[in-house]
Amino acid sequence: MALHERAYKKLQPKLMLAFLLFSIIPFSFAAWFLLKVHATDLTEQTNNYLVAVRDIKKNQLNDYFHSLEEQVLGFVNTELATAAGGRFYGLVNAFQMLGDNDDEARKNAQNRYIPGSGDKPNNLIKNETPQGYGAYVGSERYRLLHSRFHPSFVEKLRFSDFSDILIANTQGDVVYSVTKNRNFGTNLLHGQWKQTGLANAFRQTLKTVQQDDSGSATSNKTPLIFIDFSTDPVTKEHTAYLAAPVSQNGYLHSIFIFQLTKRKLNSILSDATLLGHTSSILLVGPDHIARGITPIYSKQTGSLQQLSAPFITQALEGHTGNGISRSIDGSAVIAAYTPLDVFGQHWALLTEMTTEEAFARIAALKKLFLAMMALTLAAVILASHWLSNSITAPLLKLMEAAREVADGNLDHPIAGQNRTDELGSLAKSFAFMQASIRDQLDLIKAQNDELEQKVALIEQQNKELQVADKLKDEFLANTSHELRTPLHGMLGIAESMLAGAAGPLTPQQEHQLHMVAKSGHRLAKLVNELLDYHKMRYGDLELYLQPVDVTAAASVVIELSQHLVADKPLKIVNRLGHDLPTVMADEQRLEQILYNLLGNAIKFTTEGKIVLSASHDEQYLTLSVRDTGPGIEPDMLATIFEPLVQAGQQHSTGLGLGLSISRQLVELMHGSLSVHSEPLVGSTFSFRLPLATADATTQSARSDSAPLTTSSLLPPLTSHGVNAVQPTVPTLPQSTDSAHPAARILIVDDEPINIQILYNYLSLSGFSLDSVTHGEAAIAYCLQHEPDIVLLDVMMPEITGYDVCKALREHFDRLQLPVIMLTALSQPEEIVRGFSAGANDYLTKPFCQEELLARIQAQLDTRRLAGIEQENQQLQDTLNAEQQLTQHLKEIQQRLLTLLEHSAEPILLTDTRGKITLANKAAETLLSVPEAELALHTLKDWLAEPLEQLLPASREFYQGEVTLTINGESKPYNLQLSRLPASSELGYLVLFNTRVELPTHRVQALENALESVVSFASEGNQATLSQLRELGSEFAELAERLQCSEERDAKLRENMVKAMKLALAYWEESTGKGKFDLAEQSGLWRVYIDRGTLQTRTMDKYLQIETLPKTPRWRTVMSTLDFVLQQARKRSDNRTVLENLRQQLQLLLK
Repeated sequence: MALHERAYKKLQPKLMLAFLLFSIIPFSFAAWFLLKVHATDLTEQTNNYLVAVRDIKKNQLNDYFHSLEEQVLGFVNTELATAAGGRFYGLVNAFQMLGDNDDEARKNAQNRYIPGSGDKPNNLIKNETPQGYGAYVGSERYRLLHSRFHPSFVEKLRFSDFSDILIANTQGDVVYSVTKNRNFGTNLLHGQWKQTGLANAFRQTLKTVQQDDSGSATSNKTPLIFIDFSTDPVTKEHTAYLAAPVSQNGYLHSIFIFQLTKRKLNSILSDATLLGHTSSILLVGPDHIARGITPIYSKQTGSLQQLSAPFITQALEGHTGNGISRSIDGSAVIAAYTPLDVFGQHWALLTEMTTEEAFARIAALKKLFLAMMALTLAAVILASHWLSNSITAPLLKLMEAAREVADGNLDHPIAGQNRTDELGSLAKSFAFMQASIRDQLDLIKAQNDELEQKVALIEQQNKELQVADKLKDEFLANTSHELRTPLHGMLGIAESMLAGAAGPLTPQQEHQLHMVAKSGHRLAKLVNELLDYHKMRYGDLELYLQPVDVTAAASVVIELSQHLVADKPLKIVNRLGHDLPTVMADEQRLEQILYNLLGNAIKFTTEGKIVLSASHDEQYLTLSVRDTGPGIEPDMLATIFEPLVQAGQQHSTGLGLGLSISRQLVELMHGSLSVHSEPLVGSTFSFRLPLATADATTQSARSDSAPLTTSSLLPPLTSHGVNAVQPTVPTLPQSTDSAHPAARILIVDDEPINIQILYNYLSLSGFSLDSVTHGEAAIAYCLQHEPDIVLLDVMMPEITGYDVCKALREHFDRLQLPVIMLTALSQPEEIVRGFSAGANDYLTKPFCQEELLARIQAQLDTRRLAGIEQENQQLQDTLNAEQQLTQHLKEIQQRLLTLLEHSAEPILLTDTRGKITLANKAAETLLSVPEAELALHTLKDWLAEPLEQLLPASREFYQGEVTLTINGESKPYNLQLSRLPASSELGYLVLFNTRVELPTHRVQALENALESVVSFASEGNQATLSQLRELGSEFAELAERLQCSEERDAKLRENMVKAMKLALAYWEESTGKGKFDLAEQSGLWRVYIDRGTLQTRTMDKYLQIETLPKTPRWRTVMSTLDFVLQQARKRSDNRTVLENLRQQLQLLLK
């Protein structure tokens, strides 16, 4: 066999070498040639693509800058620019009138508006009285001209790429700015910003105009000045400026300067449709600072960083080309570059692509070539292997049979036994060995079957023992649970009798009742320990881990443990600092652990002290309870934490579960509990818990409510010792007012003893009590009498407390009828189920009397405060409605009185002090006082005799001749003087009769018209419009205008309601969300909770024409429509109709 093996090993390498020589080498040469040709073609395509992108971007940029030039030149030649920039009548002239000199005018201009606000006046300056007549006229003139031109400039700015438009006079003062940044009102030649690009734009424009003809423009073409990008010290942005003069009649009036940022340039360069993943486009100025850059480099380079690359230098020198070079970040790129002429300045435009992306397909071809080579090599190896196996088949079959036998397949046939050579003899020897091994294995298998039967019998016995042990534990747990109800009754009756529910007690009776209560609390503690042990043994105990203040928890436990010391000469020392970090633990379980350890230390220590201390590292906090007791024997330390095991059993009481439960609780909180003890010296029990993380502490601090807890998690700590604090019955304060009787409480429980306990507890506090014993009676009672609060047991026949609570919630919300569940069920899932059914609170039996009373009072206070809040909200809604109505009437009144300006007779309206508030054009002409100055005058300025003499307090009307002094000339005038109603908030009405014909008739007509207008303004009386039409002439026109105004308001209100309804329907259709989501996400409408349900009453008013406010908030409506159209993108008929309604509303509002 050795000879065959050597022949097999020599033959296989020879075959494989032949296949490699005649297949791999030719294939490799052909693949390399194709790869080379394709790589050259891909490189040429990439260069052509980059050149094409470069030329496209160059054309786009040229078009963009040409567009900017047309925008600037077109705008400065418009009538708007000529009117605004006029030296004698525009904003330039108004700016000079803001002060007595240039410095004062600049200062007043800068103080008029909040910097950067556009047109928002500075409130600190707004209310100041102008110093002198000239200052007031100048201020009013600038305000009027500004309000005239500013909206047009804002509209122009909104549809352009400029960030600001500024106007400078020929002295360099910035007389106007759309944005009102800090450079508004400053001088560009001598002021703070004289070294900025803005000032440079002004100087170059002024110099260009002066060079043309010393200030006289003789050329028909308006010059345009471009100042390249630089950092604007005001906006901190990279900014360029375009400036052009405004000339009229051959003289320079002002210079318009347009501020330009790089946002549009970056947008043009960042067109993702022409770029690859690593492609980029750069636009660089002559200072090597980027004028525009694609996002791939925006995070790597600052906006003002100088960029250095070979192709940038060549493009700035005027060269055009492409090739491979280094980019600004040092990476290898293929780039195409060209110079770009921007208003006479040379910029560089580059398109780049990293060689990694450009040659990615070449790299893929290389990988494909290597993969094909690997596959070919594998195929050659497989072919040579197959050939070698076919040649050496007889030997391989024999080797396979040997492996099968070695693997345990003793029935595998041995081929080649019929051969007559050495291989046949070897095959027969293999067959004989196979039969011998098979006989030996059959004997071993029979012995193993017998052993497996014995093991199965033992496993069955173990399972029966485990089932019996589990039944025992369940019986113990169920029995302990059933003990809670009678325990609750026993303790409740005893404590209520001690509190005086059954009358005064003798000392002997009181002592015996104390012993009953003590025994009951001790039994309750044992029941709780048994239940906890059962839960932990079967993994049913749930913990609620949260950041816990160890110092606070330990202080509570020490306070509750003081009664256990009794008369012992023993002192409890608390060495816990107030700066200890918080730990992640269940707060009540942590108190239970501390109480068990501290209670054991007090129990076994007769004198000395017990010290509570702590230490911590970066991850854990360790708490230690050290006593000076007898200590624990070393042989007991190994089993001290086992259940039902006690140290020194002959002197102790209890089940021996406290330490076992404590250790398992600590481990469930991811900590550990250990003990160190020396006999006759003392013991130290230490446990460590993980520290709370910063995120967990922050989340706990912001939490609205604490995790659900039950009173059964920690046994009653106040009554375990002989000298326990005696129970007291706190009395709730009762109102002495007969309008507020005592609260009525309904008790629902099927156990008479539980009802009696609650009667004993609550009757002493002055409550009115009723009780029922099943759920149906409770529901019927609540529907008929509606008590103030319900104390509900859970486990009742027929209908459980959960179902009763759900039925009550169908008629009452949580604030209307509070429900407190009282039950022995204390599992967390049961507590959650109770709150889910609608309970306000959950208290487990046995409960503390003080805790029950406190929780009842808390629910009653909450119910009372909710009622007060609801009443306050109703009053607030009523007050808001009245304020809106008053404002609406005032607006209508002011609008109607303004219409009187078009009357032919002079009319004056004053306030109660006689100061002029309104005058029509005829009155201005008669008095020879401009409109802007009328507000500075009173009637006394023209009357020759006192106003009080003409119209004393006892009279409301005067008609006749009155001498007036106008322009220094006294002359009698026939007029009518009337005192207006106080509700109009006006003082006097003066009607002049300047016509010769029918003066009495004309005066009477004006009186009737005025009465109609006032009646319509204050009362909305439509009949007065008919009376106004009957007067004829301009009064009929006035009535028509008022009628049209009312019709427009009605149409506006109708369209608002339609739009709001349709917007809500489209929102629900497109997003699947309701009106509450719309109100909360838009932030435009108030959402609040009333009687346990969400309300949007303000929005609901806008969904009905009957409930729409008198003065609707149209801006809120328009913002709501814009929000819905922006957030909901679904195309539908509703969207089209909604867009049309929005346009109609906008037209009506204009």
